[in-house]
Amino acid sequence: MEVLKDFGVTFLNLFLQLVLPPLMAVIAGYVIKWVKSKIAAAEAVLDSNTLDIIKKAISSAVLAAEQVGLADVLLDKKEYAINAAQQSLAGWGLAIDLDELDVLIEAAVMEEFNRYRAPELAECTE
Repeated sequence: MEVLKDFGVTFLNLFLQLVLPPLMAVIAGYVIKWVKSKIAAAEAVLDSNTLDIIKKAISSAVLAAEQVGLADVLLDKKEYAINAAQQSLAGWGLAIDLDELDVLIEAAVMEEFNRYRAPELAECTE
């Protein structure tokens, strides 16, 4: 019985090693397309000045959360970024739905992580 258990564990381990990487790549591709569609929808209803303010506030919030997160490993960086973006936008008299703000922060994080990727790798996510 122990031999069968060991075989099952080994088989499952190898199976997951082969299946998970391509599956995660496909899922990441769909998530990227979904985020891009949400951004396009937001851009369609906002004027360019408001959109620029929102993008700068979110980008600043993401960078601030990353810097603070390096010092405080217990900090939830996403929650920090959401709060920082909300405060910054409130200073401009702007308010964004929490779900939309969440998506825009995810997009800013993706953009920041992909900023220094090789061009041929960046094309894979488009």
